[in-house]
Amino acid sequence: MHAAHNILETVLDVQDIDASCAFWSAFGFESIETQRAGTSNEQRLLTSPDHPAWRLRLFLCRPRPVVGTTPGSLRRITLHVPDFDALLDRLPASGLRWLEGPGAEDGSPVDAVRFYNEDLYLIELRRLV
Repeated sequence: MHAAHNILETVLDVQDIDASCAFWSAFGFESIETQRAGTSNEQRLLTSPDHPAWRLRLFLCRPRPVVGTTPGSLRRITLHVPDFDALLDRLPASGLRWLEGPGAEDGSPVDAVRFYNEDLYLIELRRLV
């Protein structure tokens, strides 16, 4: 018998399911299951060997009307990553709205960045130390 593992599943509403899958692939996530393919209620389950205890379920939906916190909504997704600089290089060149970007004015190393992705989720990346 195998030991049970805790798994965190985060469900995200997305406007373009293919673009969202491409975005999350920069973090090592791959789609392992599709439900209701081709419908307005399509959803995909993503997993990553880099984050074995975390699954993402993407739901296709209408555009979100607001940015920021709404009761019952997800406020921010923070990832602590060991290969911080390589991950920044894999992020899409467009579609991100940077709040704290990857380049410090004095050229010093940056340990955290924050941005909104195309689905208006606030993503924070931190260098794992």
